[in-house]
Amino acid sequence: MNKPLLLKPFITTIIAFYSYTCWAGIFVISGIYQGKNIFIQNPSIGDGTTYCTNAVYVNDVKVMENITTGAYEIDLSMYKINDQITVKITHKDNCKPRLLNPQVIKPSSSFHFNSFQVDKDAIIWSTKGERARGKYLLEYYNNDRWILMKEIPGNGSMFLNNYNTDGVRPGPNKYRLKFVEPDGRVHYSQIVEFTK
Repeated sequence: MNKPLLLKPFITTIIAFYSYTCWAGIFVISGIYQGKNIFIQNPSIGDGTTYCTNAVYVNDVKVMENITTGAYEIDLSMYKINDQITVKITHKDNCKPRLLNPQVIKPSSSFHFNSFQVDKDAIIWSTKGERARGKYLLEYYNNDRWILMKEIPGNGSMFLNNYNTDGVRPGPNKYRLKFVEPDGRVHYSQIVEFTK
C-alpha cells in the first residue's frame, strides 16, 4: 500500500514540471493604442483541442488565460488613445501565436510644422499632431554641421501648439527644428536663415 502513495508525489512533480516548461515561449507586441483591439491567430496543437496561447498580459496585467479557440480578440478599450501598450502572450514551445492586425498599434504620424520663424528676439514656431513625450531639438548650422542649441519638451497636443524661445545668435545663421516622437520617428522643419 505504501508504494502507490510514494508514486503519487513523483507523478505530480512530473506533471508540474511539464506544465512549467510549456510556458517557455513569450510573444511580445508593443505599440500605441489607436482605439482598436488586437486580433490573434491561435494555432491548435496536435489533437485540435489544445491551443498555443497560455495567457495574455497587457501592460503586465493578466487579461486572459486558458484560451481554447483558434483566434481571439484582446480588448484594449480601457486605454486612452495614444497610450503606450505592451502585450505579452505566453505560449507553448512548439507553436507561436500570430498578430493579425499589426497596423492598429502602429500609428501613422499626423505631426507637421505649421510655421517656423526667427526674429531679433526669439525663435517662434507652431505645430499640430504632436504625441505625448515628444521633444524638439533646436539646431543651428556651423562649420558644415548641425549643432544642438537646446532641447524643448513638446506640449503633446494633437491640436495647435505654439512655442517661443530665446537663443538667437549674433551674425548670419541658419536654424532648424527637429521633432523626435516617442517611438523615434524624426520630423524636420524648414531651414530658416536670419542675421542678427
